[in-house]
Amino acid sequence: NLKGIEALPLKVNFSKYRYPGNDFIHFSDIHYHTHLTDDMVEFGAPFQPTLKAAESMNLHFVCSTDHSYDLDDKLGNWYEKDPDLVKWKKSRIEIQRLNLNSISCIVPSEEVTVSNNKGENIHALILNNSKFIPGNGDGAKQFFKTKTEYTTDSINTQLSKESIYIAAHPFEEVPYSQKLLLNRGKWSFEELKNKKIKGIQILNGSFDQTFFKSIQIWIKLLSFGLKKYIYAGNDAHGNFNYFRQIEVPMIKISQHRNQILGKCRTGMIMKKGGIYGFLDCINSGRCYITNGPMITLEVNHNGYVFEMGSTIKALKKSLKIKINIKVETSNEFGLISNISLLIGKVNKYFKNNEIEYIKN
Repeated sequence: NLKGIEALPLKVNFSKYRYPGNDFIHFSDIHYHTHLTDDMVEFGAPFQPTLKAAESMNLHFVCSTDHSYDLDDKLGNWYEKDPDLVKWKKSRIEIQRLNLNSISCIVPSEEVTVSNNKGENIHALILNNSKFIPGNGDGAKQFFKTKTEYTTDSINTQLSKESIYIAAHPFEEVPYSQKLLLNRGKWSFEELKNKKIKGIQILNGSFDQTFFKSIQIWIKLLSFGLKKYIYAGNDAHGNFNYFRQIEVPMIKISQHRNQILGKCRTGMIMKKGGIYGFLDCINSGRCYITNGPMITLEVNHNGYVFEMGSTIKALKKSLKIKINIKVETSNEFGLISNISLLIGKVNKYFKNNEIEYIKN
């Protein structure tokens, strides 16, 4: 019922099948915007309906990665900062209260605007930090004042022991208008050398050209010796069914079916419950990205079992390594047609060497 977009019906699916996985597999959306993201062009949904939607789709954790330039606003006022951080403080108390009685959990997080080596504004996902981190470079509160508070390196001083630092959609193309007005840019290899950065969110709600390009960049990072894990989120702004957002203020609204809560997700092999179990999986790389099917991988070497995310240093004399790959799908998601295992040399060069297992 919004002017400028087609009135489309809601789409609801009651599945006959359980989500692929087992009792140890939990799912998360590591990039989601709640009602705390609230300015002249972006806005999300409140915590409670978000939790209800997550519970209905077997989504165990949702990271409330609201913009740093929205979290320090005065209540009901998107263009005036609050030195007392009432909005941020109240939200952390509310999240803690809601998590006590919910099946799904909200992980208190933040999407912080930091600057890259070129001085451009890029975004970092900071999960479970104990204090607020300012980042106002692209908040559009004052036109052409686009300098932000921290760089990709200097933000390290603001991270608490329990937090996790992830590069948000690092290789997405930036629209020209955002480059010009907000000084937005992209991540580079240099910024990703930061050892505090655990990984990169390469899946952002859509299996588009950027996603497949990001996979190739990730492989290059590994071949250069930069061990970074990969994660999936959707950057949904309260979108449970359709993505609707202001594209040009007062002129145009966009609508599509990508970037929906839980559509793309990070699967995690849990060893303990709750938020700390979630953080343990994300921090150790014991996870995978998916829009449905499950995949786990473990390696047997010299009598030891190494899980996903591990590093194995094997002597040349004992190069016999057994790799166990387990995949599960359902009729809802369809058959797995092939599995590819990439093998390459670290710190020398990369050669795309694939071993394919084709299923008849």
